[in-house]
Amino acid sequence: MYVLVRNVYTSNTRNTQGAYIMAVQYEGWSIVAQYRKCGKQGCKTCSEGPGHGPYYYGTKVIDGRRRSKYFGKTLPTDDNSQDDIQDVAVLQSKIQSLEREKEQFLRQVRDLEERLSAYQNRSKVNQQHSSAIDTVVQVEMPASVHSVSHIEMNDSGELSRDQIEMIWNEESSQVEATQEVLSQAHNSYINGLFRNTQDKHTRLNQRGGNRPFVCPFRSGGRGGHRTFGNAERLVRTAVPWLIENVSKQQATKYDIASQAERKRQGYRNRYQAMPLNQLQALQDKMRRSVESGNAVGWTMSLSELEQQLKMIEKVIAEKS
Repeated sequence: MYVLVRNVYTSNTRNTQGAYIMAVQYEGWSIVAQYRKCGKQGCKTCSEGPGHGPYYYGTKVIDGRRRSKYFGKTLPTDDNSQDDIQDVAVLQSKIQSLEREKEQFLRQVRDLEERLSAYQNRSKVNQQHSSAIDTVVQVEMPASVHSVSHIEMNDSGELSRDQIEMIWNEESSQVEATQEVLSQAHNSYINGLFRNTQDKHTRLNQRGGNRPFVCPFRSGGRGGHRTFGNAERLVRTAVPWLIENVSKQQATKYDIASQAERKRQGYRNRYQAMPLNQLQALQDKMRRSVESGNAVGWTMSLSELEQQLKMIEKVIAEKS
């Protein structure tokens, strides 16, 4: 008689790629159905299903050792187990059918996941491309959109001082900056475009060809200056560049000043923490170096030593 023992997970390569199968017990043997891959190319039985079979194999412990036995393509039978065989065969057939459906479903899921991943990658690329286009448009727009005034240049294509001021007012109004930055940038703007205070027009047309106007502010390739086809284009693009350049210079100066102040405060804190006698000894040592004009042994210059002496004098006065 057959008895359903348990669901057993197998990863045997002769079976499906790891599946839960049903084991039955017959006369002490635990019998399971296995399938085998023939390895032949184009075999539909192997490609569309778990493989050839079922083939029934059983295991049994005999004299303390586990033995294996092949029972053939059908389960062994006796007079009292024919009904059980049919029930087991029906159950195994249903399990095999469900396993095949599961494999097909998993393949469909993997295919959908791959398609979704490819779609997401394409969307990401398109967004980056669109962002790049928007950036280019934002960068290129000011030179053309802000050319609201009709500029009439002289015969050589140069601009007058009034025209230069008009372009400055139009372009600088589109840039956010402090009044100090705008003032410094404007001075550089005028000094760069008019070398002499007596000049009434710019002198930017300095070479032949399609781009004869040479920018006095920005460098171009191979160590030269950038060139333009007309003076108005040159001047309009120079305004925001000058403002940005001055802003960066001021930010750098501010950083340097902040670092110097932090360093100065660090020295002051150090002197305040020193005992008075040690501080006075340091003061005498610094004074001798300054008076002799010799800064050997110090990590600072003579001028810096003089500044440190003044700071030490103030700290000693506070301690006293």
